[in-house]
Amino acid sequence: MKLPRWIVITALALAALLICGLGTWWLVAPHETAVRFRTMLADAQFDGANSVLANGNWESAQHGFVILRSSAGTVSLSPKDWQGSVKDTQLPMLSASFGELLTGTRRVLAETQFGKLVFIARVRLVSYDGLQERGRAGWGLAAGTSNTGPLAISGAYSCPDPQGGSISVAVDGEEISTAPTYFGSGAFAIVPATHAAGERVAWAVKLLDAEGTVRKQLAGSAVAPGTASLPSPEVRAR
Repeated sequence: MKLPRWIVITALALAALLICGLGTWWLVAPHETAVRFRTMLADAQFDGANSVLANGNWESAQHGFVILRSSAGTVSLSPKDWQGSVKDTQLPMLSASFGELLTGTRRVLAETQFGKLVFIARVRLVSYDGLQERGRAGWGLAAGTSNTGPLAISGAYSCPDPQGGSISVAVDGEEISTAPTYFGSGAFAIVPATHAAGERVAWAVKLLDAEGTVRKQLAGSAVAPGTASLPSPEVRAR
């Protein structure tokens, strides 16, 4: 039985429309997923971003850090660093290869001062693909003491090593605390044992890499608060 021509033409037209529709969706959907993912990062909506992340998740850490753990590696940045990395001009969609078009994927770079993070956007999910290029930011350390309340040794650091490191604080030549540092920048505050008001205390802070090598060191002395007149803390850097 021969089908009427109009049925054949209609069936072919519907099939062509279906193929075009699916093809367009296959090409556009990864880009839309990437844009949605980027928007959630820019708004610090890490729970929402976790919902589309295929191979890892974000965790909160000390000093306000957000850590991305996945099979491709671990990245620790402050929310400010994350938000700063997802501006439209800093999160380009790389030109898709023919293979990526066929597989429905797009590569996305999140450029931060610590390196270029590569994400792979798919039709519905995004995966972290690793650190493409380490940033040029160096090891940085700033430290000092407060003049009010108990003696507190505080400061800030920047760490360009994805493996992180640690901060060592010593008072009067004796190490009193070590704290982990994360890939990125952050702050620390250590309150040593109580000292008598007016007592001069020598302090030293070291920033070490993951292998224990000292990358930055600061030292100084301060008078424990509580006296009527306090001299300004003396700081020496190496």
